Amino acid sequence: MELDSSSMKLKIKPISYPVMQISLKNGSEHEDDFLETEVTFPMEFWLSLALTLKGGAKGMGAFGSQGVISGLNRMSQRIMAEIKAEERRLQFKETYESFTNFVVQINSRTDLDDVRKGQIIHDMACKLKLEA
Repeated sequence: MELDSSSMKLKIKPISYPVMQISLKNGSEHEDDFLETEVTFPMEFWLSLALTLKGGAKGMGAFGSQGVISGLNRMSQRIMAEIKAEERRLQFKETYESFTNFVVQINSRTDLDDVRKGQIIHDMACKLKLEA
């Protein structure tokens, strides 16, 4: 009887949302039997992961390590923040692209000094009600 020594590792970085790094090791002695790739997972997967992490932290209760509980909660919060940021980027994509083109256009003008360019760009950002 042979033991299966293959393994899989998921590297979860909320900041890399929606991409996750996957490492697969076949378990053989050959170093070539190793695969590392990046996979894009849908928002629903990430949302489920965030809820699972939060539920896992809550389920540990008083018996779990406070460091682990805190880490799971932080990871859940970061994933949710990245999901919201992505939704916001998609919602305002056209506005941001238009503003970027405006900035490039103003910045390339040679008849204006840097202060005036900054003022014009700031005025347009206020007009568009862009927030950092």
